[in-house]
Amino acid sequence: MGTGKILIVEDEDNNAAYLEIVLGHHGYSVAGIVRTGEEALELAARDHIDLLLMDIRLAGKVNGITAAECIIRTTGIPVIFVSAYAAAEMITQALATGAHDFVVKPYKMNRILHSIATALNKGPEPC
Repeated sequence: MGTGKILIVEDEDNNAAYLEIVLGHHGYSVAGIVRTGEEALELAARDHIDLLLMDIRLAGKVNGITAAECIIRTTGIPVIFVSAYAAAEMITQALATGAHDFVVKPYKMNRILHSIATALNKGPEPC
């Protein structure tokens, strides 16, 4: 069973709800679900969050890559991208932010759980 406070940044309600249920079942606390990069930036700066699960394409003006880059740089909070956008260029751009991992939708939940456990055990990178 895991421990950690995770923020889900996902604009598709079904995906977000599924992640919330499974993470809770595995002992993680969900800090919240937000639909925009702007909301993710605000919560990451204000609340104690251990990890973000971040989609790339979000509602609002700030996409997941831009939000993740800023969050990682300013807070050191680990980010795991969970996205259907699997083009090599997109994955490279996302990982260049310093993100811990990139998981392609559709995914197996065990893949995400393993990535979360690894990221939380690694600890934040210094800015």
